[in-house]
Amino acid sequence: MASFLEKLRTGWDACGVRKRDAVLLGVSGGADSVALMSGTHAILPDVRFRVIVAHYNHKLRGAESDGDAEWVRQHGACHAEEVVVESAQEPSPGVAVSEESARTARYQFLTDAALEHDCKFVAVAHTADDQAETILHHILRGTGIAGLRGIPRSRELATGVTLVRPLLETPRKDLIEWLVDHNQSYRTDSTNEELRFTRNRIRHSLLPQLAAEFNPQIVQALLKLGRQVAETDEALKELAVSALRQCDPQIAADGNECVLNVGRIAALPRHVLRAMFVRLWTELNWPRQKMDYRAWDVLAGLVERAGELVIRQQRVELPGNVLATQIESMVKLVRRSRNAKTMQSPHDD
Repeated sequence: MASFLEKLRTGWDACGVRKRDAVLLGVSGGADSVALMSGTHAILPDVRFRVIVAHYNHKLRGAESDGDAEWVRQHGACHAEEVVVESAQEPSPGVAVSEESARTARYQFLTDAALEHDCKFVAVAHTADDQAETILHHILRGTGIAGLRGIPRSRELATGVTLVRPLLETPRKDLIEWLVDHNQSYRTDSTNEELRFTRNRIRHSLLPQLAAEFNPQIVQALLKLGRQVAETDEALKELAVSALRQCDPQIAADGNECVLNVGRIAALPRHVLRAMFVRLWTELNWPRQKMDYRAWDVLAGLVERAGELVIRQQRVELPGNVLATQIESMVKLVRRSRNAKTMQSPHDD
């Protein structure tokens, strides 16, 4: 069985990080990120990265948060050429900070720090357990194919800066064993034990129950599902790109209007048509948060109608203030500034 350091080397290689690359490690002080930091330091003679450690203090847990920051400042200095620590403003009394806003602030800090220190990569310490938890969480909430992929191995944070996850195939138990064997201390976030958070209930209650009563290899099964779905999703994205190219999109200068010639793709499978519109929304940078399966499917239906012999105009309101109109072999999409209406069923004009 491969050791923790062997898995870490493989993970760095899978992320595309090479010798002499500059890497910014996001270190919270918890076990996962400390294992990433100490393990990477242990293999530095082989990989020869330039390593910067970065920590963002959210100021959400009072003295505990400040203690995490100070711990990373001291221990990071032993594992990297520089440690960058930044703190958020103290939250206003009685004002809750959402998980999403905290995450946005943290990644903005990491991106800025990477650019300032000429780091090509930002690495965070999501593990195989995090991946399994994420996939299961998505299943419970209801998800499409993209959600079953789980956490991506890498993604772009800014031009020239890529976020990578070298521990994504490494079980948490392996890194805990590494820390114990090397007497490496780490911090514990008390909120990680609070079962009022769905993610913690999945980690501490649901996954252990599934492993005990249904499948001892549940984590591995979820990881396998994620890998297979990722391959399928990549193939679907390629088909979506090809379909969109065939439509010859005509986009207005302000990016709020797009006309598609969909006649030649009307016979494509419906799932490809849905994926094509997801791709289009991404390229137009239109909000997708409220675009659910039904909304994408309505758009696919407009394309299919464009291929019928009897052509009738259809119009539909979509989330995000978007009006979609199908006239003969064309679909016109307009994103308007006024308040969005509730999505209606397609109707004939």
